[in-house]
Amino acid sequence: MDPIVRDALNILALVAIVLALLVTLGIVVSIIRSIWRVTFGHATLVLPFTGTEQARSVHTVLAEQLGRIEGEWRSLSAAIRAEEGLRTDDAALLDLGPVRISGKEEPLDADQVELVDGEPIDGQAIPPLTFAGVSVTPDTLFNMLYRVRTAVARRMVRGNLAEFGTTVRLSAEFLHRPIVAPDAGVEAPRDSRARRELIVVVRDLAEPGQLLDLVDDVAFRIAKYRLSFTSEGERWNAYHAFLQGFVQHLQFLRTGQVLHRDKAVEHYEQAIASEPGYRYAHYNLAALLYNRYTQDANATAVEHFTLAAEADDPELRALALAGLTLAYAQNVHRYGLGTEPWAALADAASAEAFEINPNLEESTFARGWALQLNGRYRDAADCYERTVALDGDTPAERQVKSFAQNNRAYLYMTELDDLAVAERLFHEALDLYPNKMAHANLGEILSRRGEYDRAVDEYRAALRLDPKYANAMNEMALVYLAKARAASGEDGADLLRQADSWHTQALALLPPDATSQRATLQTAYEAARGQEPSG
Repeated sequence: MDPIVRDALNILALVAIVLALLVTLGIVVSIIRSIWRVTFGHATLVLPFTGTEQARSVHTVLAEQLGRIEGEWRSLSAAIRAEEGLRTDDAALLDLGPVRISGKEEPLDADQVELVDGEPIDGQAIPPLTFAGVSVTPDTLFNMLYRVRTAVARRMVRGNLAEFGTTVRLSAEFLHRPIVAPDAGVEAPRDSRARRELIVVVRDLAEPGQLLDLVDDVAFRIAKYRLSFTSEGERWNAYHAFLQGFVQHLQFLRTGQVLHRDKAVEHYEQAIASEPGYRYAHYNLAALLYNRYTQDANATAVEHFTLAAEADDPELRALALAGLTLAYAQNVHRYGLGTEPWAALADAASAEAFEINPNLEESTFARGWALQLNGRYRDAADCYERTVALDGDTPAERQVKSFAQNNRAYLYMTELDDLAVAERLFHEALDLYPNKMAHANLGEILSRRGEYDRAVDEYRAALRLDPKYANAMNEMALVYLAKARAASGEDGADLLRQADSWHTQALALLPPDATSQRATLQTAYEAARGQEPSG
């Protein structure tokens, strides 16, 4: 061989060896760095899964989905905290319960969100290196370092996938050891052994694509351990929809705009469809359906409040029982279904809610509603006043206080005969929350005084908050009737046409089966128009 060619080949061989050594060194440094992260940091090592042929791909997808789920959780939790007016650090923990509960002020460690892939490099990726008669096998070194990393990792995920026909069992182990900062003032924990959290999900999968949902659910449960947060939700799709609904729910509590309420309803319904036993989703959905103030939505709210009242959490149970009280009360007050059995049911549910937690705004408000239904107006007004005096100041608590002040004002307007106090309390209700009912009730006071234009302004304010507020539309019709009686000629005829139009729109908003509510609105309008009720 030509000496020049031989020398050139030797140089190329040397360059190749140097490059291979550099690559090997880079990989070794990367592995050593990952050893440091899983030993002294909070990073989690994700090892390949064992089991069926799909196990390796499950491991890869699990690692990807774990990162995605944690990212979405962090983003949504930050949005929720921003709506609640709390600190909006992206790394803030948020342990969600019912919509009234605020997040916790606990920052995540920066390393806690890191994942280290435990997939070994194929041993054939870098062949044995020979130089001056000495051979080096990089994969032996890599495998040794991988074993060291697995042995010293303080946080680790490993698992198994088993398939039996259409039934799949996916298990994952999350191992973690206490980590103590190198601080002389911190005493090492007595028990430094690894804690083992075992996650096992067995599910019948009719279609292969459903395996991805199963992997998401396992990743979600691992995320709870990694990020140290809790939730009642067990399925990621359900909890993700719940968080999205939660954001819209808080926006509704802040603004009173029903667009946010209806979006939240859709998300909560999706959460329940994915996880039917999700009690918190049932409660939040029921609270929003109740707020629609239609007979059919109220009946559905009763169903969801009843399911939420079966929860183990005493506070959620109290909230659900309070919600049931309000729905029962509306059957009497708004939908004209008579006092039996609703008054007795409201009394029993509110008494139980109050017994569980008498310092909960919802409990005291519900107790006031039950007393009001049973004609104990002074006691009811005292309960409403006590509700407003409680310490809570979250958006949901302010909304409940606004409702309590509205009901208290309503008693002064209708039963306790003091319009001046009623008007002041209605304005206080609006200071607490953009309350459409307080606007409508102020409209009634102004109408009684003959201040029809100001009354119309209040009803329009209520309808801006809820364009489907049938009662406000019907009350608007009554104001135009009153204006028509005070006018003459063509002006009076035009006002009468407007009154008929508002009444027709109000009835059109009600579903066909809302017969009692429809009859109530129609009776009030026809009586004001000077006609005999049509029955």
